[in-house]
Amino acid sequence: MIEEIHNKSAPDDHGLGRQRVAREMAGLLAPPSDPAGRPAIEQLYRLLVQYGDRVERAMAERTGADLAGRYRNSGHNKSTSRTNGCAE
Repeated sequence: MIEEIHNKSAPDDHGLGRQRVAREMAGLLAPPSDPAGRPAIEQLYRLLVQYGDRVERAMAERTGADLAGRYRNSGHNKSTSRTNGCAE
């Protein structure tokens, strides 16, 4: 399903969706009041980041916050980083 959303999304929506979600996570932009009205690819990025947050919290309980944060941002996990797409 992820591949289908990627393939069917407008090219501009990929970058704009990543930027919007990154800005939301950085506190620079309020989340939309109705996320269902946003492009599917943006909704996907938002879900992936939320999933990454949950996994990082669960990992932090077992390994400590420092190691969990380093792993998440290392690139080895191939998941969405909390800063992906944010220029700030």
